Amino acid sequence: MEPKLPSAWNSIKFKLRLHNNECLFTIYQNEVHVELTSGKACEVYVYDKKVRVTSQHVKEVCEY
Repeated sequence: MEPKLPSAWNSIKFKLRLHNNECLFTIYQNEVHVELTSGKACEVYVYDKKVRVTSQHVKEVCEY
C-alpha cells in the first residue's frame, strides 16, 4: 500500500477483510493508522514497512 490522498482531503477511512481478519485503515496526509477490529492478527505493508496488528497490539501508526 502506498497511499496518496488528494491535497484537499484530510483523511479517508475504510475497512478491509484480510484472511479472516478485519482491519480499519485511516489514511492521513502523512501517516496511516491500521486497527484490528476483528480476528487474531494480520500483516500489511505501508511504503515497504511491514505493519503487524494483533489482538494484543490492536493499533499501529505508520508515518511516511
